Amino acid sequence: MKKAKRIIGMVLLIVGGYLTIANLIVLQVVLTVRDVDYRPESAVMVLIFILFSILFSAGLFMLGWRLWREQAEAMKRARMEALAPRKDTGPEEAEHIARWESALAGDCAIKGYDLERAVDAEGLDDLSNNTGADWFSLGMGSDLAKVVRLYAEVDTYRKACEVHGVKPKHTDDYILCWLMCFAHDIHFLIVTQQDFLSLGAEREQCLALCREHGLHLVLPQSAGVFLDLDSGRRWNVYIAETYPGSVDDAATYGSLALNWTDPGQYTLGYMVDYIPSPNIRRAEQGPGAKMFLFDESLHQGRLTVQLDQERLWFLSVFVGEDGDLKKFSLDYEGAADSHYEFTAEKAIRDKLYFPGDEKLYFHDILVRYVKEYGGNALLNQIMPHVTAQYHYD
Repeated sequence: MKKAKRIIGMVLLIVGGYLTIANLIVLQVVLTVRDVDYRPESAVMVLIFILFSILFSAGLFMLGWRLWREQAEAMKRARMEALAPRKDTGPEEAEHIARWESALAGDCAIKGYDLERAVDAEGLDDLSNNTGADWFSLGMGSDLAKVVRLYAEVDTYRKACEVHGVKPKHTDDYILCWLMCFAHDIHFLIVTQQDFLSLGAEREQCLALCREHGLHLVLPQSAGVFLDLDSGRRWNVYIAETYPGSVDDAATYGSLALNWTDPGQYTLGYMVDYIPSPNIRRAEQGPGAKMFLFDESLHQGRLTVQLDQERLWFLSVFVGEDGDLKKFSLDYEGAADSHYEFTAEKAIRDKLYFPGDEKLYFHDILVRYVKEYGGNALLNQIMPHVTAQYHYD
């Protein structure tokens, strides 16, 4: 409605202004023409008509101006009301905070994460978060790259406040208030592999920002275990048995604690959050195209990835409904089908290794190899690790 009134006001401004100018020109012409023998009655009628036309067009112009100004003032008042809780901030700082709030309400949505739910706390009451860390999870539909850049801005602002000995300004957004006012040594943002892969070419830049500002992108693996997607560390949240000092006391007054282990270089794996929803077929074509089906009777899903342009060679990845990887199969779909099952992903990776392959899915490596050397060459690499073969005419 407000937008409609503003548009109407603009239209009236234009039409009224144009008609007013046109009528003034006509009036001037009538008054300056001397060689026409007007009858007095006709001249008076013409002048009256022109004057009424000028008044009407001027009225349209003033009405349009009033509608336009009314909406402009309403927007100004709304803006001042929105900034009212931050009267002690300068205009530029208030604009930053307002933009951050708007971003967190849009495609940068993140939400607080309750660590107690991530730990097997059955039978334990009144747990307290003693990990010294802020935990958040990425909201549905959020743009991870934008979220990381936003966090970097907020963290820079918070550190500037610390340097100058001032407190971060008030904000009505609960999450933003946490980000600005609670400074811990470790910050975690829980994401899915799909979110992480969506970074694409921005991945290295975003990870560099994460390292600079102490933000860890982590992937849930099991109860209380989170994989750091940059360093490869596994962060373990567990029930501490140190307060007041015995296992029995921990069961009653247990608190959350945090440590980490370093399992070595991180490698992308096939887990539940990577696999598409059950029984959704994708109409993709070409190397890397995927299709997923879930077999209810076997309680497992099968992700099939096309490896070559001719649609002869495929990789099948079998994943249980609990997310555990079962096996791989290299499939040749020719006049006579052949299937070669194996599980030795790491050994095959080592054979086909190129720098940077640690952060590629297994099928991406195989697609690259088939493109360069062909499917039969890949079969020769895999054959020593095959555990079962099936051939059908």
